[in-house]
Amino acid sequence: MTQNKLLATAKKEITAAWKSYQKVEKYGLEFGATVYKWREEFASKSRGIGTKGKGLSPILDTIGIPKSTAYWWINRYEVSLGLRAAPTPKELEDSDDEGFPVTEFDMSAEDIEKLLEAGRKREAKWAAANPALTVQAKLTPEVRKAAHALIEMGYRVLAKSLHPDVGGNHSGMSDLNVAVAWLRTLTTEELAQ
Repeated sequence: MTQNKLLATAKKEITAAWKSYQKVEKYGLEFGATVYKWREEFASKSRGIGTKGKGLSPILDTIGIPKSTAYWWINRYEVSLGLRAAPTPKELEDSDDEGFPVTEFDMSAEDIEKLLEAGRKREAKWAAANPALTVQAKLTPEVRKAAHALIEMGYRVLAKSLHPDVGGNHSGMSDLNVAVAWLRTLTTEELAQ
């Protein structure tokens, strides 16, 4: 098989496995198996001078798959085959419920509540300084829709850094989902009025 055909086949299979994984996360081990297979294939053919950057890594970049996610699932697959030792209790202790390493994006419910309380205080201070702008009558349906759009846009921006597939973790993403659900409820109530 030529190198170009090999790369095209690898890209096709990895893309299909990635799409399957994104639909239902339980297929992560299958995704790990596919990426593992191609990593091994490229490792056997890509040794020596001039082969750097011609294997798995550029394919992951082209498809847009975070390398950390791909290698995490490769490791999980290797553990399932007995090729790698399972994580130690200390490693599990330093990870979230899904086994992802804990990162600086972790925010507990308590931390989120502190942020929300600080926001409420700032809002009250701003409202006291700008009473004409806080009258309920000024909150037109257009303003309420804009608030809803801001919540959705903010959620997408934060999810891009908190989601486990991009280096975040399950706990941080769960906290973000709780916060956005609460904000959506407020916006929905405002839109219904």
